[in-house]
Amino acid sequence: MYKNYSWLIQSVILMLIISKQNICISQTNSIENARVYYNQFQLENCRFLLQQIVSGNEHPSSDKAIALQTLAEQDWRLYKNFKEAKKKINIAIKLNSELHRTFLLLGEIELDKGNFRNAKLAQEKSMQYAKSNLENFNSKLLFARIVYTEGIKQYAEKYKVDKYAIGIASDYLKDILTLQPGNQEASDLLIGISILNADGKNLFYAWKSYYFITDETKINSVLSPAFKTFFLLGQIWNNNKLNFSQLESLSKALAISKFYNYANFVVEFLMRDYKNKFKNNKEIQDIIHFNNFIEDIDKVNKLFYPKIATGLTDYENNYDTAIAKVCKKLWLYLNPGKNSKSFNIDTFLEAIKNRFGAEGYIGTTVGYYSLLLGLIIENDIKSIEQYGYKASFSSIILDRLISQDFTTWYGATNVGGWGTDSSMIQIRGAYLSAPFNRLLWVTDSTEKEKITERINSLKTIDFEKCKSDPYAEPSFISLQLSYNASQEIYASLKEKYKSKTELSLAFISECIRLNIESAVFGHEGRHAIDQFFFKSEFDSISNVERELRAKYSEVYFSTNPKLALTGSILGGNLDTTTFHGAANLIFRKNIYDWMNQHQEEIRNFDKNVPVLMQIDLLTNDQIRYICSSNDPLYIKRK
Repeated sequence: MYKNYSWLIQSVILMLIISKQNICISQTNSIENARVYYNQFQLENCRFLLQQIVSGNEHPSSDKAIALQTLAEQDWRLYKNFKEAKKKINIAIKLNSELHRTFLLLGEIELDKGNFRNAKLAQEKSMQYAKSNLENFNSKLLFARIVYTEGIKQYAEKYKVDKYAIGIASDYLKDILTLQPGNQEASDLLIGISILNADGKNLFYAWKSYYFITDETKINSVLSPAFKTFFLLGQIWNNNKLNFSQLESLSKALAISKFYNYANFVVEFLMRDYKNKFKNNKEIQDIIHFNNFIEDIDKVNKLFYPKIATGLTDYENNYDTAIAKVCKKLWLYLNPGKNSKSFNIDTFLEAIKNRFGAEGYIGTTVGYYSLLLGLIIENDIKSIEQYGYKASFSSIILDRLISQDFTTWYGATNVGGWGTDSSMIQIRGAYLSAPFNRLLWVTDSTEKEKITERINSLKTIDFEKCKSDPYAEPSFISLQLSYNASQEIYASLKEKYKSKTELSLAFISECIRLNIESAVFGHEGRHAIDQFFFKSEFDSISNVERELRAKYSEVYFSTNPKLALTGSILGGNLDTTTFHGAANLIFRKNIYDWMNQHQEEIRNFDKNVPVLMQIDLLTNDQIRYICSSNDPLYIKRK
C-alpha cells in the first residue's frame, strides 16, 4: 500500500517560505507570512506576527481586521476560548473594516455555542455588509445552518419548528444553487432543510444537485437504488406526513446515498412513534448504530485535533485507544456474542467497508497521525494508459468523510487520495472548492477584481524573491495560470450554453474533470502503473523520485497541462524537506533549465524578468516536452 506518501497535497492558502529570524512587518506581505507559519504548523509564530500587526501602526485597518479575525477564529476553534474570541471580534468591529467576514465569524461562533438568536443577529449584519455574490452566499449559508441546527433542537425537544425561517432558508439555498449548481454545502443543507419542511420536491432537487446528476439515465450503481425513492417522494411529499413504509424507504435511501446524519434524523424524530416496528429491523438498526459511530468519531477528533494543533505530541497511543473504544462499540454490534478482545482495527475497517461502504485507515498522513475515513459513492473499474503501459484499476471515490485527517481539518492541506498497485482512491471533496472559486472569478466582478489585485500584489513580492533565487516558486503563478485557464474554459463554453445555470454547471463539471484527469488518473495512475509494472524498481527508488514521476504524468497526460501545474505542484509552496516539496523543487529546476536554454523559442520572453515568473508564456506542448524529456518511463519507451 502506498498510503503515507502518495497524497495529492493542495495548499488551502498560498505559502511564502520565510524564517523566524526574518519576520517582515510590511503592508504587502505580513498577513501572507502569518499564513505561511500557520500552514507550516508554527502556530505560535503565526499568532505572534498577527499580534504585531494588530498592535503596530504600520498596517491599514483592513490588515488589522483580518489579523483579529484570524486570531479570534484560532481562539474559538483551536483554543476553545469563546470569551477571548468574541473580545477580538468586538475590537475588529470597531475598526469598521472587513465587516462582512467579522460578523460572519461572530455568527459561526454564536451558532457553535447554541446561541441561535445572537447567531441570527450577526448573520443579518454579515449580509448587510456583503459586497459580492460570494459574500452574499456565505451569509445565506450561515442562515441555513442556524435554521437547520435550531430545527433539530426543536424536533428533539418536541417544539414546533419555525416553518417561516425554514422557508426562507430553502429559498436562500436555491438562490445559491441557481448561480452555483452543485455547490456542496448548499445542496447538503437543502436536503436537511427539505426534510424539516416535508418538501419532497426540493429534497429530490438537492440530492441530484449534491451528486451532479444531470442525466437521470446515468447514475452509478452505488447511488441508483436511492434514486427511485427520492423521485417518488418528489411527487407525493408536500407538507404532509409520510406513513411508516414511506419513512422507512426515505431513511434507507438517505443511508444508501451516505447521508447517515439525515437518515438517523428521520429514524429518531420522524419515526419515533413507530419504534416498536423497527426495533428488530436490521437496516434501521444499522443506521442508528453507524450514525452513533460517526458522531463518536467526531467527538474524539474534536478532543484531540485542537490539542495537536496547539502543540500536543506523542499522542498516537492515546488517540489509538480513543478511536478503538469507539470502533469496539460498533464491532460488538456487528458481531453479537463476541467480546472486545476479538477486536482488530484492520478487520474492523474491512467489516465496515463491506457493511457500510466505508474506506480508510488510521496512520500518518502528511506527517501527522490521525484517522482518515470516508464513504464510497462510486466504485468502478477504470483503464489507464501511460506511455504504452495499460492496466485496469479499481477507481473508488469517497465522500461524506467520517473523519478528516488532521492536516485537512487544521486547514493547511486538502488531501485528495492515494493509489496502490490495484486501486486509485479519490476524496471527492478535495476537488470541489477550486471549480466554484474559479466560477466566481469569471462571473462575479468583485471576485474578479480581488483575484487580479492579489495576483499583481504577489507579483511585486515574487520579483525580488525570484531574482535572488532563480528556482524559488513564484507565489502568483498558480493563481495566474488558474485564472487564465478559467477565462479560456468559460469562453469556450459560452456559445454552447445559453442558460446561466447550464453554463455554470458545464464550467464546474469541466474544471472537476480536468482536476481528476490530472490529479487522480495522471498522478495516482502513475503510482499504480509504477507499482504494477515495475514493482522492484518502485521499491528501490526514493519517495521523492516516486512523487516526481507521478507529477510528470499529472501534467503530461492532462488535456490542459498549464492548469495541471497548479495546485500541488505550483501554488503549494511546500517545504522542500518533504517528499512533495523536494519533488516540486526538482520539477521547477527542470522548467527553469529548459526555459533558460530555449529563450528564443518562448514567445514574448523578457530577459529582464525572472525565468519562472514567465511560465505562463510556455505552450502546452512545451510543458509536455519538459515532462517527457525528464521522465524515465518515457525515455525507456523511446
